[in-house]
Amino acid sequence: MNPVVTFALASAVGLIIVLSVMLIKAKQVLTSLKAAEQTAQKIIGDSKREAENIKKEALLEAKDKILNLRGEVEKQTKDRRLELQSLDRRLGQREELLEKKDQALTQRERELSQKEKRFGEREYALALEDKKVR
Repeated sequence: MNPVVTFALASAVGLIIVLSVMLIKAKQVLTSLKAAEQTAQKIIGDSKREAENIKKEALLEAKDKILNLRGEVEKQTKDRRLELQSLDRRLGQREELLEKKDQALTQRERELSQKEKRFGEREYALALEDKKVR
């Protein structure tokens, strides 16, 4: 065989081999790229799910805290209401006691006024009698 033809044939075979290797490498790169893209998509999906779970957990914790705080506020309100009712009851009892004392003092004042009037009348009667006797 002619050396030029052999060389041309060898160059063509070499070129075919180089192109085949490049084609295989390109396919490997594309495959790796697709795998990397799939991995990235999986990571993104996992991250979104994890973020959603964290968000749900935070919302549940916040709702739980709100319920606990509401319970505490209701308890404090109830305690305060009971305390106010007790104070109101004590105030009512004091008012009643003061009213009774006022009534007793008023009665005592009337009695003293009547006694004073009788004493004055008696004094006047004694003074008249004393004038008659003299």
